[in-house]
This record gives sequence, structure tokens and C-alpha cells, in this order.
Amino acid sequence: MIQTILATYKKNRRTQLRAYPISFMFQRVLGSLMGLLLPVLLYYFVFNQNLSSSFLNQTNHMSYIMYVGLGYCSYGLSIATLMNVGRALILEIREGTLDNFLLSPASRLGYFIGVYLEQWGRAFIEFIIIFSFSIILGMPFNIAIFIRILFALLMFYYRQLWYLREIHLLHKIHYLS
Repeated sequence: MIQTILATYKKNRRTQLRAYPISFMFQRVLGSLMGLLLPVLLYYFVFNQNLSSSFLNQTNHMSYIMYVGLGYCSYGLSIATLMNVGRALILEIREGTLDNFLLSPASRLGYFIGVYLEQWGRAFIEFIIIFSFSIILGMPFNIAIFIRILFALLMFYYRQLWYLREIHLLHKIHYLS
């Protein structure tokens, strides 16, 4: 299964670098940064850093900048991963290679994990860029909160891998029947 994961990762990495230039990732990062900039500018210049008591109670007195920054980091990471995994699978279906692969004796779960890890690597780079920009905009950095964020993201991705396993089982049932 490890060989299938590595082979799928390398193949998809080469395909992504050839078909989609770095400007594609740059465009997504820039869009997320601009989306992050608007609420921060509103917070500083329109609302004069005043928050309602209901917001403070609901967020457990979290800084608004941290709230928005972490939201955009999570949004960028999850959307980039989910959309790119879907696009990679659709590309395989269009090329006709997915059906042939699923009929082969190679590990299907290894294939899905390889596709997922390749997309996750690029999405994590976007996450780091957006997170760094959030710190520049004034998000307070606390290592304990950062560890909690990473733990929450790992749990989120574990759930996504569990979902991919269910897709794998559905494909197996479909091709066996």
C-alpha cells in the first residue's frame, strides 16, 4: 500500500506542476488574503476595535482578529483540500485511468490516500501563508492555541480519511456486483 501511496503522490505532483502552474496556487492564496483583509480593516477602521458583549461571550473572549484569522486558515485548508481532491479524481475519470486502476489488484485505499496527501501538502503551504499573514495583521500567537488548532485539523482530516475509506468500500461493492 505504501508503494501505491508514493506512486500516486508522485504522479499527481508531476501532473499538478505541469498542468497547473504556481500561479494557480498563488491566485487562491491571494484571494484568501484579500478575504481576510476586509474583516480586519472593518474591525480596525469602521468598528474601532469595539466588539459586542454577545460576540465576546460566544467566542469565550477570543480576539476578533484571531477569530477571523483562524476561520480563514481553516477555510483555506479545508476548501483547497476538498476541491483539489475532487478535481484530481474527476481528472482521473476523464482520462479513463481511474476505472483501470480500480480494476487492478493495487491498493485502492493507498490510491485515495496518495491523492489526498498530494493535495494536502499544497493546501498546508497555503495554510502557513495565510496563518503568517494573520499574525502580521495582529493575530495574537500562542503556542498552546496553535497546538490545539493543529490537533483539531488532524481530527478533521482523520474524519475525511474515514470518509474516503467509505468511498473505497462503495467502489469495491460497485465493482464486485
